[in-house]
Amino acid sequence: MLDYKNNVFTVEKDGLTLTVEPDSHAVNPREEEYTNRMLLWGNPDFTGDQNDFVTMQDFESSAVNDTVFYKLPVLLDADTYNITHEISLTNDCRHIGYIYMTQEKADALYGPMTLDAKSRCDEKLKDCIKEYNDFVNNRIYGFTVTDADGEILEIGGDYYPQESMQDVVKEMSMYCEEEHAELFYHLLAEMQSGAVAPSLPADHKPPRQTVMAYRHSQEINGQRSKKEAVEIVDSRTENGVTTYIVQTQDGIQCTAVFNIFTNAYYASDVYGVIEKPAKQKNEAEMH
Repeated sequence: MLDYKNNVFTVEKDGLTLTVEPDSHAVNPREEEYTNRMLLWGNPDFTGDQNDFVTMQDFESSAVNDTVFYKLPVLLDADTYNITHEISLTNDCRHIGYIYMTQEKADALYGPMTLDAKSRCDEKLKDCIKEYNDFVNNRIYGFTVTDADGEILEIGGDYYPQESMQDVVKEMSMYCEEEHAELFYHLLAEMQSGAVAPSLPADHKPPRQTVMAYRHSQEINGQRSKKEAVEIVDSRTENGVTTYIVQTQDGIQCTAVFNIFTNAYYASDVYGVIEKPAKQKNEAEMH
């Protein structure tokens, strides 16, 4: 079975079954990274490293920021749900944090006063952004080999995406048990027969994203002190300003904005209401 839509590839040969699929036990690359730090805010999926700073502005004004040798902004592309360091002129990108390397770490890795230290650091940080992005978006692969009774004979994981899915399978064949290599060759033959598209799947959009937001209706004396979970239904960007359509827990759909200075969402459920819950609609009609 070659299910390219869900990235699940299964092949049987001589009573054995090979399954290649996204690795549900993939190791978070940030847990094994010691050369740099990734600090992110405002997204429940892209959380980065442990972060003691409440807001991005707290980090920017801290003594820690003064020790940074090189850093890149981390942007979340809402259209593809990928993180990147590059600002897109067409997609909806939001600055959610930084990845950085301190002077001490750069000296230890590349040597003090190294002329190409910044370019090497730049390459390293970009690779780390890509690895973490693949992890969060479930684009790391693993394989299992089972016998006719379903008993697992071999298992492998943490294979990162390459130019094509075939390249991933080729890499797996290089590290599997020798007696199972024929299974991978058989799968490659099926892939190369044209039954499967040659490239890896493009980025995907997840189900509705849940964020914490302040609601206008809960404002007291001009202050909003309590956040509530809302779902982002849609978004649109005009003249560089993004307006979100969110749905509150009681079913109100309204506009919302994200304030980069307070690192928080604000839902306009008083003047920006787009659709009310059916119960409120019926009550309004009765009156």
